[in-house]
Amino acid sequence: MIKTEEEMRIYEKIKNTQLEYKDGLRIEREEGEKIGERRGERRGRKEGRDERSREIAEVLKRQGVSHEIITISTGLTESEIKKL
Repeated sequence: MIKTEEEMRIYEKIKNTQLEYKDGLRIEREEGEKIGERRGERRGRKEGRDERSREIAEVLKRQGVSHEIITISTGLTESEIKKL
């Protein structure tokens, strides 16, 4: 139980410090989540582009287009094209 004004000031200081700490943790967590979301979005876009490049390469390969042209058109390597 708080008995003096000094104890009350100490209690309030501790309480405020705890609140500031919790608020700081919340802000850091939110910033971390935003960073993670951006990374996930970039990764997803890259995976989508890669998949689309493979789809285009498959079509070009079926049409008899040379691997050199497919590489230039899609950015896939010779070995990636051979695997299709």
